[in-house]
Amino acid sequence: MAGLELMRVLTEMARERPIFHNKADLKDALVKVTKRLCPVADVELDYRPFAGHGWRLDLWMSEAGRSVAVHMAYPTRAFCFRTKVDRFDLKTQGACDQHRYDFWRSVSRLEHTVRVGAASAGCALLLTNDHLYWTPSARPLVADEAFHLHDGCTRAGRLAWTAKAGPGTTAGREEPVDLVGTYRPSWADYACLSAEGAGTFRYLLLTV
Repeated sequence: MAGLELMRVLTEMARERPIFHNKADLKDALVKVTKRLCPVADVELDYRPFAGHGWRLDLWMSEAGRSVAVHMAYPTRAFCFRTKVDRFDLKTQGACDQHRYDFWRSVSRLEHTVRVGAASAGCALLLTNDHLYWTPSARPLVADEAFHLHDGCTRAGRLAWTAKAGPGTTAGREEPVDLVGTYRPSWADYACLSAEGAGTFRYLLLTV
């Protein structure tokens, strides 16, 4: 399973689950739909591709001798939604600059995982109802400009903070992110629960 198959899973999942409480809820839903659409696939949560290394993959999927490493992110803005059986109270997570950095760092790690043969392919998924991720910044030369992932941008090579980045932002994230591939983010609609506010959910799916 790679990008196209995962898009098929997301399309099916959106009909049943247009919103999630948190990232763990998203992962559980993705596993359930994947197993229904691909019953012979093996799926593992929080998989460690390298012994002795602290980094964990959100999902590890394998089928017919091919394996796919998956990173997932679910940063949200405040939004409340009720169904007949459940209530969703999403909070504004903020820190978009740090979330963007973390996403590209995970893409770099996925590249390494594939490059050394630990996986056949890698997928980085970001699902959000925060428009700040898919729209360009209105301010020039922001601290995390290199990490932006809006529609139409291109990312390749070394990504690093600008001199405007403060120590509170970069703590634990000081190192630049080095990409082998070239990526052109293209966002897709996931679900629209409200035409106003943060009721629109979109996702970015990059294949390594």
